[in-house]
Amino acid sequence: MSKWFMISLAGVFMIGANVLIASQSTTDAVKKVTIRDNEMEAAESLEQIDQITLHYQTYEKDRQGPVGFSHLKHAREYQISCWECHHEYSDGGKNTWAPWGKTEKCIKCHEPNRKKDGVIKLMTAFHLNCKVCHKERDIYKGDVKLYKECGKCHLKEILIENQGYEKDIKRPVTFQHRRHENKYLNLNGERIACEECHHEYVNGKNTWTEGDNVKSCGAKGCHDPLIAKGQKQHKLRIAYHKNCKNCHKALRTAAKSKDAPYKKCSACHRFPK
Repeated sequence: MSKWFMISLAGVFMIGANVLIASQSTTDAVKKVTIRDNEMEAAESLEQIDQITLHYQTYEKDRQGPVGFSHLKHAREYQISCWECHHEYSDGGKNTWAPWGKTEKCIKCHEPNRKKDGVIKLMTAFHLNCKVCHKERDIYKGDVKLYKECGKCHLKEILIENQGYEKDIKRPVTFQHRRHENKYLNLNGERIACEECHHEYVNGKNTWTEGDNVKSCGAKGCHDPLIAKGQKQHKLRIAYHKNCKNCHKALRTAAKSKDAPYKKCSACHRFPK
């Protein structure tokens, strides 16, 4: 072989190798961009979650009402990093949680009533995260008492109203959430389970459990004020009446409660006290 032929052949090999390296670099770059895009989409998707209700009936004592937590406000308006709340610690103590992975319920690691395997109990975890953050950011403008006032976060009652009705608008209903879970009993003389009101049906089965997000019953959820979306997906007013009135009527029939009105509209529909 001539000297010039060998030099040409070496040149071809070098060009081919460079093309291959460039191609691989491009592929890797595309992969990285794709992964980054997927990560951003996942993070943005999580940020879009609006209201999350923090509540567990399994506390043995000192059970307060639910906490309405606005995920959207904390993520967008308050600019709180996802990692300030979400965590998944490795053996080395590093937080490996990622918004494009699976987000478990807090109760999976934090037991409601006791410290387990060195992991603080659920109430302590919430209070450490929320109260410390609120205090550091001074959201109550120096009023230290407000950090200790349970009612600033825990709801005792919920105002049920919807402006979407076109006619026969009644006054709002003040629903005593804390009384329904702590004081009132069902037909069997047992505490009213969360699942008796909250529901998320899949193939006819209520799959909602404690710790799941609580959607708005109205237009943001499943029950529209004006339109029935399906045979069992009633309009909002009918859904409320079927749930509340039927339960109250059964209790009155069984002579187990004198505080369960179901006939008179004004007994429930009245201005909040």
